[in-house]
Amino acid sequence: MLDGYGLHELIWNMADQVINDYFVASPSDAGGRGIALSVRQDGTAADMTGASVYLEWRHRATGKRGAEPFEAVDASAGTFEVFYPAAMQECGGVADASIAVSRGDDTYISSRVFTIRVEPVVIGGGEHEDGF
Repeated sequence: MLDGYGLHELIWNMADQVINDYFVASPSDAGGRGIALSVRQDGTAADMTGASVYLEWRHRATGKRGAEPFEAVDASAGTFEVFYPAAMQECGGVADASIAVSRGDDTYISSRVFTIRVEPVVIGGGEHEDGF
């Protein structure tokens, strides 16, 4: 039910592309939200066979950071997906992120930095004074 519902579709067509999409996460979404990535070169699906793709992130408030591997959906068609890690979603705030590619031959390339807004949990996730 709702397979892929929390995946934000992102088409990455060139390294210097500005990624202005609106990415959202929440501590209550662990394992439910992430990115469905399509890598393109000149508008055509890029064959990413042999490459490793990572979501690099750093939470501004907590200072925590990490590199979460994308899972290949079809590397030959340049499609991957990743779910946001729980450590990135522990508290509300903003996480700076980029997509990094290891091409498999000791060369690397990454996207421009974009932001993921981690929204606070409205109900649950801690003690509240308002009765909930």
